[in-house]
Amino acid sequence: MTKLDFFRLTLKILGLYAVFQMVSINLHYWTTFFVLYDGEGVQNFNQILLTVVPLVLVVWLFYLVVIRPDALIKLFHLDRGFDDDRIDVSSITASDIMKFGIILVGGYFFITNVSDFVAQIYYGLEQQIGGTSIEMYQRFRLESLVLTGLNAAIGFLLVTNCNNIANRLLKIQTTNDNSG
Repeated sequence: MTKLDFFRLTLKILGLYAVFQMVSINLHYWTTFFVLYDGEGVQNFNQILLTVVPLVLVVWLFYLVVIRPDALIKLFHLDRGFDDDRIDVSSITASDIMKFGIILVGGYFFITNVSDFVAQIYYGLEQQIGGTSIEMYQRFRLESLVLTGLNAAIGFLLVTNCNNIANRLLKIQTTNDNSG
């Protein structure tokens, strides 16, 4: 493995983690916007900015770090200043490193969200049985239930489909390398 390949993989793994974190955080903003939307028009311009600008940043970050990591490597000269051009990892392939990174990110998502998801289900059942709740509180409880459930499902899917995701990301990289 060359040092350029190492930095490509490192950037992709960190990029995937950052993108998934940004998506989970921005899902909160997007759902809050739609929960608070009154049906008579957008309440203010800041709400539009809080929904559109993060979406554009997430897409741009994904493109830059995961699809085109060579641009960042060249910009910051990450592959210069080493004694040797190769990193000796005889039995580890690029696919193995990608799988490991995807499992770490997916496992983190699953572990951090599944307990909140179960707690939200418990609180929802407690409210249904007790019969006391405020409508706005129910809306935010539902939002939290959906977000934690979605994040836990994304984490589970990342872990269970790490082979397919790693192969697809590596295929995208080889296609980009061949095109220029």
